[in-house]
Amino acid sequence: MSESYIYLTWFIIVTIMICYISIQKYKRIINPLLVAIVPLCLACLFASVNNNLEMEELCAGLRWILIGTLVFFLSFSIGTPIRIGVNKTVPKKNDVYYNKKIVNSLINLLCILLFVDFLMTFVKVYSIAGSVKNIFVSNTWVRNQYLHRTGSKLYAVIGLLISMNITVISCLFPKAIQLKCKHIRFKFIYAILLMHVNSVVTMSKDSFIVHLVIIVYSFSQFSSNRKFEFEIIKKNAKWVILLFAALLIFIGIQRDYLAYRYNSYLEIVIGTFTGYIAIPVISFCLLLKTNQFSYGVLCFRPILNILSYLGIGEKHSIIQMDVEGGSNVFSTFGNMYRDFGTPGIIFLGVFFGLILGMLYERETQRFHRVVCNSMIGMIMIFTFYDFKLIQTVYPFSILYAWILEKMIRKKLYVNRTLNEERENVIRAGVEPQ
Repeated sequence: MSESYIYLTWFIIVTIMICYISIQKYKRIINPLLVAIVPLCLACLFASVNNNLEMEELCAGLRWILIGTLVFFLSFSIGTPIRIGVNKTVPKKNDVYYNKKIVNSLINLLCILLFVDFLMTFVKVYSIAGSVKNIFVSNTWVRNQYLHRTGSKLYAVIGLLISMNITVISCLFPKAIQLKCKHIRFKFIYAILLMHVNSVVTMSKDSFIVHLVIIVYSFSQFSSNRKFEFEIIKKNAKWVILLFAALLIFIGIQRDYLAYRYNSYLEIVIGTFTGYIAIPVISFCLLLKTNQFSYGVLCFRPILNILSYLGIGEKHSIIQMDVEGGSNVFSTFGNMYRDFGTPGIIFLGVFFGLILGMLYERETQRFHRVVCNSMIGMIMIFTFYDFKLIQTVYPFSILYAWILEKMIRKKLYVNRTLNEERENVIRAGVEPQ
């Protein structure tokens, strides 16, 4: 048996163990460790059948991904006990009751912001493409120009504020559905479709997937128990799969995949999905041959960019250089390696694992906690792909959710007895604890 198969076997064993332990630990099917390890395991399996990698490259990559995974996940797992030990407090369970009127108003604001964001995006892309046809047909050049665009700081700040509000408020959709807010199902479908169209316009899979993951994770945060969570998954999984498949087909048409890469729409979906999962791991394996390091510029990019807005240092782009034979995404561990080499995978894995673990708080439905947990869940699920925490909008969104809750909590929450809340929850079709 070759060395790569040994690493893959160990990875599968570790995946099964982490899935079981995490479900018992978090009392949830959708939990940060499970959603991280499953796609990472799939990525390693898909990468292992790629013919572009030498056996030595693949083994080195799998070895360091396995080491990084164990270090990162173990640090994450002990982060919460450390926080509780420092604060000397235990989180309360379901200690807030939401004001239906305010939740409905926030959802209405979200619908408006989504439309404004779509218009701003469409105008920017249209100014590059020159026509609607060029946006939706073979627009790879248009996307490259869009990614490398330049604009005023004011425009960037407005875009950041809109993105943060969309990300944060979308976490209230599950609660709005539970409370049966007015026309909530129509608003939910409208929001999902507009996010979908926005991704098609920018030809960005990430944009839609990130928002979808955050919303799905917030459903788990508002679910009363594992049984109810499973019912939500069983009921809505097919719609998530169909939306994702439709996005892959649209982007495949835009990139003209039928002309030179695939023979059918089914092949576009399967091929694009497996490639999307495997390419970051392949790139990580190839990246290990390089010895040029950025010494913190990548993993501490949000801090450096904040300083740049204050006139200290330069702003650093999120777009990275391709690795020869791969792409410009290298998984979470690739970013750590690019900063400090293989030692960076260890000490940055410990550092960020502890931080994310300390921020993650179970069994609470407070607004900023739901947002924070959902954001961390999104960061964890993208471990196989990229380190989303280093994209400025996401740590800003966590901070913004905390500030927003402080500003509106007197209106957002209402004082009710436990019996009244249970009656409302039962009427909303949610099984109480």
